[in-house]
Amino acid sequence: MQDATLQLTDAQVGEDDLEQRDRDDYANACVVAAALRKCDRGLDFVESAVSRFSLPDEDRSFLKEQIGMIRSRRLDPNIYLAIVGEFSSGKSTLINALLGAELLPTGAIPTTSAVTKIHHSPHVSVEVYFRKNYDQPIILCSTAVPVAEIVALLETVMLDPEKAADIAEIRVGYPSPFLANGIVIIDTPGFDAPEAGHAEITKHVVGFIADCAVVLTPSYSPASLKLVDFLNGYLRPYLHRCVYVVTMMDRFRGKDREAVGETVLSDVRRRLGDGLKLQGVQVQPVAARIVLERLSSSDISAPELAWAERFREFERELEIRVKRERASAIAERIARLQCEALGRVESHLKLAADRFDQRKERIAAGFIPDVPAFTLQQRLTLQSGMRSISDQALDSVSKEVASHCKSSLANIRDAIFSASTTDAVTSAYNSGPGMLRVEAHATKDALAGILADVQNRVLAAMRTFDTAFEHTYVRLEKATGETLRIPELPSDGIEFRLAPPAPSMPELPTLPVLQRIWEWFFGADINEWKDRSWKGWEPEVSRYFSRIEREARDACDSYLKTTGNSLDSRISHYVHTYSQIVASIREREDHEVLRMLMLSNLTQLYVVEAQRQANSLLRVKADLATLA
Repeated sequence: MQDATLQLTDAQVGEDDLEQRDRDDYANACVVAAALRKCDRGLDFVESAVSRFSLPDEDRSFLKEQIGMIRSRRLDPNIYLAIVGEFSSGKSTLINALLGAELLPTGAIPTTSAVTKIHHSPHVSVEVYFRKNYDQPIILCSTAVPVAEIVALLETVMLDPEKAADIAEIRVGYPSPFLANGIVIIDTPGFDAPEAGHAEITKHVVGFIADCAVVLTPSYSPASLKLVDFLNGYLRPYLHRCVYVVTMMDRFRGKDREAVGETVLSDVRRRLGDGLKLQGVQVQPVAARIVLERLSSSDISAPELAWAERFREFERELEIRVKRERASAIAERIARLQCEALGRVESHLKLAADRFDQRKERIAAGFIPDVPAFTLQQRLTLQSGMRSISDQALDSVSKEVASHCKSSLANIRDAIFSASTTDAVTSAYNSGPGMLRVEAHATKDALAGILADVQNRVLAAMRTFDTAFEHTYVRLEKATGETLRIPELPSDGIEFRLAPPAPSMPELPTLPVLQRIWEWFFGADINEWKDRSWKGWEPEVSRYFSRIEREARDACDSYLKTTGNSLDSRISHYVHTYSQIVASIREREDHEVLRMLMLSNLTQLYVVEAQRQANSLLRVKADLATLA
C-alpha cells in the first residue's frame, strides 16, 4: 500500500532527475507502507491488551482515547510539521518563507498561546476558534473577502493580547506548493513567553500531533541555555524527530560573513551536542527574510541569491524528512502506548495482588482458627450453663416447697393444739384441708416464678450463645467486605412455656369407729385426741408437698432437657452454616489465586510480545532512516 503523502513533485528538476526521484519515491513508499503495516499490528496488539485485562475505568478510558487518537492519526493522510522556538526566534518569518507569502504577522510582542495550523487550500482562508464559544468560529475565505482582510484578521487576533487570550485554535488555508502534498504546518507558541502553559502546549504538539519538528535558534543568540533546558525538559523523548535550524543567518555582513556564520553553526552544534548529549547534530542555516524579499523585488545580490537557493534546498530536504518521519512518529507513539498500557496493566495487577494478599490475611484473621475446638467449647459451655440453671432451680424448688410444707404443718398443728374442747379439736382437724389449699396455691405461685426464671435464664443463655456466633459472622463480614446472611433458626423448644404443677388434694384421714364409741361412753382425754388428730394430718401434709416438689422437679428437668437438645441443635446448625460459608469463601479465594496466576502469566506473554514488537518498531525507524 503506497502512502498518498509520499507523492513528491518538483517541476523545476530535470527529466532524468524526475525519473530517478520517481523510482526513489516508489521504493520509499514501499518501505513506509511496510512500516505502517507493522504499526497497525502494534496498535491492534495494544487494543487487545486493553480489552483483555480488567483495568480501572480511568486507565481504560485514557488508553482507549490514546488508541483512538493514534488510529485517527494513522488514517489522516496529512503530515504535520511543528515549528518550535523562543519568542522572536523567527518562527513566523520561516513559515511565511515556506508558504511563499507574507501571511502570518511578525511582531515584537508574544503572540497567542493557541497553536496555528496552516494547511493547503485552493483559496486563502482563516478559521478562528475561541475557548468560550468553540462552536462559533470566525471564518473568512478569499472567495468572499479580499486576502488583505484575512491578513488583517490574523494580525488582530494574534498580536492583540486581549483578543489572543480567548483564542483556542487558528486554522489557516493557503495554496502553497510546499503544502500541496498534505503537509500541515503547526506554529507553536513561544515557549519562553511570560504566559503560563506555552511549554506544555508545545510539548503536546510535538509529542502527540506533529510528525517532525523544526527547532529554531536565532543567530544572534545561538542555542541559548533557555532553549537547551527546554529541549531537555520537555522534548527529550522527541529530539530524534527534530530538525535544528539557525535563523537570520543573513544578518552577518562583510567579507568575514562566511567565517562568522560557520563559527555560529559550529557553536550551535557544540552546544546542542553537549547540552542534549547528541552525537553528530545536523544544523541547517537559513535566511528566510531574503526569500520573502525576493517576492517583491528582483534586485538581489549574489550572496542573497545563494541564501535563497539554499533555502529551496532546505525546503526540499525538510519535505522529504517530514514525510519520512510520519511512519516513524506513528511507530514511536504506538511503542510508547504499548509501554504505557502494559505498565498500567502490571501496576494494576500488582496492586490487585497486594490487595488480595491483604484480604487473605484479614479473612484468615476473621476465621475461627479451630472450628471443632470452638464447637466443643460451645457445647461444654452450654452443658455447664444448663447444669448451673438446673442445680439452682431444683434447689429453689426444694427450699420453696419445704418452706410452704413447714408453714402448712405449723398452721394445722397450731389449730389442733390450740383447741380447748374435743369439738374444737375436731373442727380444727376438719379445717386442715382449707388451710392446706391456701398454702398450696401460694406454693403454686412461688413455683411458677421459679420456673419462669428458669425459662428466662435459658433464653438469656441462648442469646449469649447467639451473640458469640454473630460476632464470628461480623468478623467475616469485616474481613471479606461482604454482607453475610446469619442463619435463621427455628424456635421450637426455646419458646416452650412451662406451667407449674397443679397439686392434688390429699384425702382426709378418718378416726377409727371404736375410738368414737369409747369417746361417747367414757369420754376421751383431749390431749390424746389432739395427738391422734395431729398424727393423722402430719404424714399427709408431708406426702402432699413431696408430690408437689416431685412434679415441679420433673417439669424443670423435662424443660431443661428439651431446651438443652434444642440449643445443641442450634450449635450444630450454626457451625454447619458457618463451615459452608467459610468453604465458599476459601473456594472463591482459590479461584482468585488461579485467576491472578493466569493473569500474571498472560501479562508476561504480553510483555514478551510487546518487547518483540518494540524491536520491530525500532527496525521500522532504522528502515525509515535509510530512505533516499
